[in-house]
Amino acid sequence: MISCILIVCGCHQEGLRYLMHIYIIAQYLNLQGPGEDRLLKLGRYLTGQGDKVTIFTGTGGVDFSLNRKKIGLYQDSGITMVVLNAPYRQQMNNLQKLRSYMKFSRMVGRQGRLLPKPDLLLVSTPPLSTVIPAVRLKKEYNIPLVVEVRELWPDALIQRGTLKNRLLIKGARNLEQMAYREAKLIIAAGVGIGEAVKNCPVEGAKIATIPDGLAETDLLQRYKEAMSNLRSSHKKNDEL
Repeated sequence: MISCILIVCGCHQEGLRYLMHIYIIAQYLNLQGPGEDRLLKLGRYLTGQGDKVTIFTGTGGVDFSLNRKKIGLYQDSGITMVVLNAPYRQQMNNLQKLRSYMKFSRMVGRQGRLLPKPDLLLVSTPPLSTVIPAVRLKKEYNIPLVVEVRELWPDALIQRGTLKNRLLIKGARNLEQMAYREAKLIIAAGVGIGEAVKNCPVEGAKIATIPDGLAETDLLQRYKEAMSNLRSSHKKNDEL
């Protein structure tokens, strides 16, 4: 999926390839069947190009139970999958979902510091709580952050009537603004989402729209074009 994204061919003249370690943070990924998540396809492509990819996800989209274990580790086509025991189901009430979001966020922040240093972070929202550990790791390691927005929160929740508490709405707005403020690149998973993000204050961030439903080759090309400017920043950090 992202041939160029982070694969970074820094010195074209010398034919050198700057390989990267990418963290992908997404609480829910569909890891089985024809609806396999696009970030898993992306990760698989990148590892095939020589990059190292570590995916942090929850148990919701994984076809096995951790029981009482906090963490599960396995390899998928060269990708290191870090599965965190933060169960999530659509049938949960709002309080249960909030607890799941915050538990996953805490666990990512803790585990992200125990693994080898990444060169780039890609975080998928919603939920917006995934932004918390991503921003902390971004600042700690001084690396670029890419935020993929698949649904506008808190707007979508407010419109559906599932988020009414003023304090929670304010907190979600703050997380939304933090995500946009800290991102080097914002990827919108739909045209409407992209237009809405452009109307928000996103100083310094590039916005790219990569809609769902694209053929895999087209999807790869869109990521490649969107993230190509991250090559130089990786090379620059590598030389420090």
